[in-house]
Amino acid sequence: ITYLTSKIMVRQQLQFSKDKMFRFGRSGFSTFLMPILYVLIMNIIGIPPIYLVVGFLLAIIVFRVKSFRRKRVIFTSLAYFFLSGIFIKTFIQQAKLVVQDGMLPTLQEKDRLIIDKIKYRFQSPQRGDIIIFNPNEILQAQDIQDDGVSRVIGLPNETLEVKQGKVYINGEPLKETYIMASPNYVWGPKVVPKDSYFVLGDNRNFSYDSHTWGFVSRNKIVGKVKSRFWPYHRISLIQ
Repeated sequence: ITYLTSKIMVRQQLQFSKDKMFRFGRSGFSTFLMPILYVLIMNIIGIPPIYLVVGFLLAIIVFRVKSFRRKRVIFTSLAYFFLSGIFIKTFIQQAKLVVQDGMLPTLQEKDRLIIDKIKYRFQSPQRGDIIIFNPNEILQAQDIQDDGVSRVIGLPNETLEVKQGKVYINGEPLKETYIMASPNYVWGPKVVPKDSYFVLGDNRNFSYDSHTWGFVSRNKIVGKVKSRFWPYHRISLIQ
């Protein structure tokens, strides 16, 4: 799919250059939209957009570009890819490297993840979502600047408590099948503030999360962890 997309894009660029190189006609319009549409589709099925660049370079090799006109086409195409990449990373998805073991066994250190940055523009985080978030004021005061990764447990206005090895939400125990071990600490009860979330790592007793530094504001959430694309033997969607 990546190779065919790249091949079509190069052909569109060649047609684009036959008329006027920087005239934004039909071929120019389709060439500009193609990488964005491609990555949107890849985002849905969880494939990293970097493969688009790989496929495009493969297409260049196959076409054996020699003429100046084709070189100019390649330059313009790469410019489209570059601009699309900035747009994609800012508004659609980005990659994230796991550097801690607080989410074991779901996520392991050195896992590479794809973060969906669109989902929460249209809906609120749900319980069970694994999210990437910017550090809150308490973490910043501790000179922690890296984004965190944890699972959403408590939603706004809910009363949470951790006791007897379980999480209680509004007095009811939460069934959790994804944790490494039951929490050996006591926390709460506390009410989650409006527009905030209570997050915990799946490796409960070795995770630096909301039970130690507080809640995550909605405006601090970067996106939802969608899939793991490396290492290759652990490629999967993340639930």
